[in-house]
Amino acid sequence: MMLLPLLATITGVGIAIQASSNAVLLSHIKDNSMAAFILFSLGCVFLLLIVFLTGAASGKLVLSTQLFKAAPAWSYLGGIIMASYLLSILFLIPKIGVTNSLFFIVLGQIIGSLIIEHFALFGVQQKLMDMQKLLGAGLMLVGVVLAKS
Repeated sequence: MMLLPLLATITGVGIAIQASSNAVLLSHIKDNSMAAFILFSLGCVFLLLIVFLTGAASGKLVLSTQLFKAAPAWSYLGGIIMASYLLSILFLIPKIGVTNSLFFIVLGQIIGSLIIEHFALFGVQQKLMDMQKLLGAGLMLVGVVLAKS
């Protein structure tokens, strides 16, 4: 049961490493859009390799327009949001640092997730906001203010 929270925590550490390495790349390339393009290109190659390896192993390596038509158009916003996140990180870290950038991003994720679950937006299961969740979000905000450097 602890495996999933551990995986999420490791992913969070990876995001901190990613943000830091992105900032170093930007300091050498000097252009947000080009740095983001390079990073997304590398990510695309990595994901194509994963798709090929897992798809070939399962015998389900099929790419067709049917795959794209199956999901609603708004569900593809994730790609645009990921690109915007990457551009934001590249912009923010040199200006306010890794810690501040990630604290505010995580705060936004907490607020956004509470709203999305409360109103069952984007097809997720509804989980009503309650005092415990609001208190948790408030404590996150206090943590951000206290940890802000």
